[in-house]
Amino acid sequence: MTRWYRAYEGTVSDPKLAEAALIAEVSRSVCIAAWHAILENCAALQDQGRFDLTPRRLAIILAEPPADMDRVIKAFVELEMLADNVVTAWQRRQYESQRAAASHDKDPGLYVYFIGTSWGEPVKIGHSRNPWARLKDFQTGHPSTLRILGVTRTVENSEVDIHDLLKAHRRQGEWFDLPTHISDVIATHTAAKGSHYVDLLASLRETLHHPVATTVATLRSTTTETEQNRDRDRSRDRDRAETVADDARAQAPEPKADFIEVGKRVLAAMGISWGDPRWTGDVSRVQAWLSEGYDPDLDILPCIELVMSKRAPGDPPKSLRYFEQAIFEHRRRRVAPVPPAAQPAEKPGARMSTIVDRMIAEEAARAAKTKGAAA
Repeated sequence: MTRWYRAYEGTVSDPKLAEAALIAEVSRSVCIAAWHAILENCAALQDQGRFDLTPRRLAIILAEPPADMDRVIKAFVELEMLADNVVTAWQRRQYESQRAAASHDKDPGLYVYFIGTSWGEPVKIGHSRNPWARLKDFQTGHPSTLRILGVTRTVENSEVDIHDLLKAHRRQGEWFDLPTHISDVIATHTAAKGSHYVDLLASLRETLHHPVATTVATLRSTTTETEQNRDRDRSRDRDRAETVADDARAQAPEPKADFIEVGKRVLAAMGISWGDPRWTGDVSRVQAWLSEGYDPDLDILPCIELVMSKRAPGDPPKSLRYFEQAIFEHRRRRVAPVPPAAQPAEKPGARMSTIVDRMIAEEAARAAKTKGAAA
């Protein structure tokens, strides 16, 4: 059986098709042909404006390059002519006979449904004659228990209009993350006896166009007791915040030295210029030292200067990590508690020098071992 679809007046001169051609970098005639191929596919499927043409199949039908067809479909999506393999506003594009229009006056038993675990969680918005049967289908394989959060009667053959209204909150396909002010409107509407899809769309448009007014109306509808509870909670939270802030100010650590400036001093102690690209990333080690509590003048620079004094001139180590053991040991001994028994005073720098001597000896041993293995 041959099926018909309506090519709406102005299709060929539709400015959106001209814009799609510009976006996809193809001729306008290619966009027009692709658009009609998609409309024809929708009419053949008879599934509320859905189509199953892929860019490859479209390329075969029109004898055009697949890459061009891929860009054309993406352009249609960008211009909101398509969404999730559905032609937007399909029903409004198609001819409806007087007999079909009259049949709408007889309740066709169609519903727009809202399915999910609860409001505040992802919600599926769909269209069916039997949402309760659809619930069983969706529950299969779903980890949580789904339920019908609400239904509303409709004479439309698709839910595309509400999808268009809520597209900013679309998670994927027909699943949406609905903010509270929107889910409240839907829950209130679907709970009312005799609710209808057209009225729900009108309420949602009002909410989306005047969110501030809707919020104010909701707040005014709260009880006096709720307002008093909120005032008490605000006062308690304010007191807690002030206490936390006071504690934070009392316990705030002293500002750490600028790691860039310390990094420059470290490289200078090693005889390396600041702009040397080989060391640009390695200087981030200085920031790590400072964040761990190492003092630049008591721990970091004295160790580096002492290590460099024992190495051959112009022979810096390959990484700043080389100094970490010496810096760590020096700081550990520096901050260690003084033992009760009196100990002979050490010469300044004696502990650090011992650590550095051990490091140099270990490095020489490794170098000799490597040289012997190579021989």
